[in-house]
Amino acid sequence: EALSLCKSRHFLPDVAIVDAQSWDFVSTLMDTSSQSDEVAVIFVVPGNSQLTTAPDDGVADFVGMDDPVHIARERFLAQVNKKKVDMMQREVQASNLLLKNVFPSNIVEKLKKEETRSVSGRGPGPQILNKHDSVTILFSDIVEYTDMASRASTEDVVMMLDSLFMAFDALCDVHGVTKVETIGDAYMVVAGQDGRPGHAQRIAAMASDMLEAARHIKRPTSDDSNVEIRIGVHSGPVSSGVIGRKCPRFCYFGDTVNTASRMESHGVPMGVHMSSSTADLVRADYSLLSCGLQHVKGKGAMKTYVINSRNRAEEERLVAAIKAKAIKEGKTLTDQVIF
Repeated sequence: EALSLCKSRHFLPDVAIVDAQSWDFVSTLMDTSSQSDEVAVIFVVPGNSQLTTAPDDGVADFVGMDDPVHIARERFLAQVNKKKVDMMQREVQASNLLLKNVFPSNIVEKLKKEETRSVSGRGPGPQILNKHDSVTILFSDIVEYTDMASRASTEDVVMMLDSLFMAFDALCDVHGVTKVETIGDAYMVVAGQDGRPGHAQRIAAMASDMLEAARHIKRPTSDDSNVEIRIGVHSGPVSSGVIGRKCPRFCYFGDTVNTASRMESHGVPMGVHMSSSTADLVRADYSLLSCGLQHVKGKGAMKTYVINSRNRAEEERLVAAIKAKAIKEGKTLTDQVIF
């Protein structure tokens, strides 16, 4: 009757005490359930539990029919407690995995130490703050996103963002760079914060692949066109740290972050716009198009570049976009030096 009830309610108990007569039926029931691995089976054997002649496949423990009641109770409670411990361990593993997806591994360890200090009553630990001498930061956003979002359903916009950002997430693993955050349609990436060399080259490769990924994502509008993005990149020193304790965030601070954001906002559609500091680091590996002097808010005049394409038609498109931007900003074409 109990087994029939379990089957009708589509769940199995945490612990099942089974004898020889019900073993086959219970085994069949467990074989048809996705929860079978979560059931601890205590097998009832004739005599006392020292005579373990019962099948041991999937059996967590034994209890004898002649065993004192307290032994049976202890073995049952032992399995119940083991289930609780297993559940706690799985929760800890899930929590650690979530933390590692949100924070760098070294920050996770610092957060754990701080939590230990807090639980032990020793108060919060020192503020988590790191300084990085040289990193490369990337920002991207979607061209005409506000207009797109106003003309499409929220569900379609969310699906588009999810598809695009999932592609970007996969590219982070490919290129060994770290996703920092997404805010609306903006996507932020950093490399070099872990001390690994070649951070500018890895970000440049990441950016190029992000453009290619965007070409395979449809806009959530009726014109069936592909998504276009702008990318901005800058290299320099930054600071990083955990902000807040409720829903904490790991953030990067400093002029390098602001400048990378400006590179994105001053960029061209489907182009990787970078500062001269990044260009100097990747010039040996990439062909660059000069955008001349850009008057960047808060920075003044900056010489900037766009990664050139190996495709002739794409190169012509980038050159035309740079020139069109210059004309729109009131510059003369001689300000743009293409090489």
